Amino acid sequence: MKSSQRFSPWIQADLSRWDALSAGRQPEKIRKDTSLYYQRQEPQYLYIVRSGRFRVTCYLASGKERQLYIAEVGCLIGEQEAVSGMPYQTFPQAIINSEVYRIPRLEFLAAMENDPLLTQNVMRMMCQKYDVLFSQLIGYSTTQAKAQICRVIVNLTDQYGIQKPQGIQIGIRVTHSDIAAITGISRVTVANTFSQLSQENILTRQDGRFLVRDLPRLLAYAGEEN
Repeated sequence: MKSSQRFSPWIQADLSRWDALSAGRQPEKIRKDTSLYYQRQEPQYLYIVRSGRFRVTCYLASGKERQLYIAEVGCLIGEQEAVSGMPYQTFPQAIINSEVYRIPRLEFLAAMENDPLLTQNVMRMMCQKYDVLFSQLIGYSTTQAKAQICRVIVNLTDQYGIQKPQGIQIGIRVTHSDIAAITGISRVTVANTFSQLSQENILTRQDGRFLVRDLPRLLAYAGEEN
């Protein structure tokens, strides 16, 4: 795993990690905009993303919604609460039509007791999420908005980049609102930053998707080494 991917809010993993949980189960279809569960609900299941993509958010005491990460294929959802037994702290919603494996909490806990490798993989997933949230927390307090936005673009380039003659195309559709939700930066600031990057010919659009034309300069703005 690239170091930048380790801190990327788009979290994915090899589905084979969870064979001990998913074997013999039929995946459930989850339509776009459908929620798996609600914040503060008692945990009865955890979920494995088989296909699709989920936005995982939480509601703060102020009532403001905060996006934490995007659950991609192979990502677990709700594993922390399944282990702790505490109410769900997040609110996962399908961004596109998706499929998940729904694992009853007690079956999950029993499987972990009997399978050390499964337990290690669950801990790795939880640590990866901790790294993502911690890096976001540090970034919010110490990094300028432009650098935060550029880091998200770098993460997307690492995970979904497709080499084109003109540069690296990000293979999924991403909006200014998506970046704003991930970073906590206003949509106006995100739009202005993208406009600046476009004027400098660092980032443009091609076939409806963003194209990184100058990765070294983008990395410099993100504060990362090339």
